[in-house]
Amino acid sequence: LDASIKRVAVVVSPSIEQVRQIEAAGFDYVQIHGEIPEREAQAAKAIPILKAFNVSDMGSYEKYHNDSRIAGYVFDAIEPGSGKTFDWKLVDNIPRDEKLLLLAGGLNPDNVRMAIEAVHPDGVDVSSGVENDDKAGKNPEKIHDFVAAVKS
Repeated sequence: LDASIKRVAVVVSPSIEQVRQIEAAGFDYVQIHGEIPEREAQAAKAIPILKAFNVSDMGSYEKYHNDSRIAGYVFDAIEPGSGKTFDWKLVDNIPRDEKLLLLAGGLNPDNVRMAIEAVHPDGVDVSSGVENDDKAGKNPEKIHDFVAAVKS
């Protein structure tokens, strides 16, 4: 990848060994869904953590808000990877601080501009929104359209 593109490893409640492997592989961030056990968080000292919150667990935001190891937050739909959006107004109650605020959950070329205008995130996360209609791989045209919508 071009050096300006940040590489993010996405994991669920990783082990210490997984965190070390992610660091060794040269990722810029580790995006963690689920719990972040204390030992694993300590192991991630060399790699910034993006804590992912599903709409259903946004109440745990306070638990991580003051944690200096957390570089940012990813707010996602109740079913990550489902291609479904959530009510972006739920993010309005999250205090903005120096940490990154990233938006995920059902974003696609048709709605990403609206999401950016509603939430004003530091970045967006897309996966299923740029897949082929048969879900077999990513669609270059959809990726192009998504990037164009983000830049507009």
